[in-house]
Amino acid sequence: MIKGLSTAGLGQVKNLEELIILASENGFGSVDTSGQELRDFAEEKGLDNAKAFLKEHKVSIGSIGLSVEWRQSENQFKEGLGALVVRNVSGLS
Repeated sequence: MIKGLSTAGLGQVKNLEELIILASENGFGSVDTSGQELRDFAEEKGLDNAKAFLKEHKVSIGSIGLSVEWRQSENQFKEGLGALVVRNVSGLS
């Protein structure tokens, strides 16, 4: 089992990079984050540098939160899923 760290209960954490450093310094092997924070981190550092940063700190991504509402109606889920796909495809261009 890999111990994971999230921002819950930590107070103010500046960004995902800081969370990764905190996890590494305190014996955690993964971090939990939002999909948007992960995307921002990869875009700011560049994908290869983001992967290298995680590897250097011996930390992986444990889970990500997505903006899809899956706890309500089927229609809300499908609408959210469609919006998620559109956001990700538009980000690739």
